[in-house]
Amino acid sequence: MTHYGAVFRRLRQNRNYSLKQIAGDELSLAQLSRFERGESDISLGKFFYALSKLQLTVADFMAVVHDNKNNDLVEFMAKLIPYDYERDIEGFKALQEQEQQKLEENPDALYPKLNRILVQGFICQYDETEQMMPEDLALVSDYLFCTEEWGMYEIILVGNLYVYYDMEQITRMVAEVLRNKSFYQAIGRHRNLVILTLLNVYMTSIERREFSQAERFRQELQSLLDNETQTYPRMIFLYLNGFYAYSKGDLSATAQMQQVIAMFDAIDSKHLANNYREHYEKWVTKSNS
Repeated sequence: MTHYGAVFRRLRQNRNYSLKQIAGDELSLAQLSRFERGESDISLGKFFYALSKLQLTVADFMAVVHDNKNNDLVEFMAKLIPYDYERDIEGFKALQEQEQQKLEENPDALYPKLNRILVQGFICQYDETEQMMPEDLALVSDYLFCTEEWGMYEIILVGNLYVYYDMEQITRMVAEVLRNKSFYQAIGRHRNLVILTLLNVYMTSIERREFSQAERFRQELQSLLDNETQTYPRMIFLYLNGFYAYSKGDLSATAQMQQVIAMFDAIDSKHLANNYREHYEKWVTKSNS
């Protein structure tokens, strides 16, 4: 919880409260000062006490935390997404270097480290000579399971790095994503992010022939894809259901997979059509040759 200290300090200063005004019988001046500087943690009870002195609810405080993180995230993803679309390895490496420079300026900063690892995950997808380092994956895993409130950033980490973990770890991550229903039930973009993550892990579980987990993910997706306007996720889900049936022995299911690829071509969604055509070539055509 120490990373909340800087946010608390900014809110305190913006509201013109002194450290002395917030500290009291339950929280000493020294404890509060160290918390704000990120040098030590405080108990939840003391944290709630400090928020009450600042006349803030926990929900209000967490909204500020998530907004701060999301502003940085939007800027970062705005750079990352075009490189992913173009499979631009050099662009990825330039972005990685930018995060490295931030880290050199502040060696204790956590998010540049995580961002570097996230970019490396994209690089490894498109360059087989690159690899993920076990210590980097351990850092991401430790961060995720030490973070109490998962937001967009955490789900983006899971959605793009899950493939480098074993199925037990993936299942734990997905369970944590789904646990926070308040995050994705009311907000469309959050819901779409969760659905995309589930589609990805559904596909990977089929590829790894982890059919019991695949069935679990399929059922979760079925319950989430209840909006007829979610055209693209539904089409991907249709393709993956065909892949699931084919992988379990139903050879006729390849027709469903090909139909979805043709539908992507028909609506001029070339990027998705090419992605799933490549997937079909790898997992159906080449496996039968």
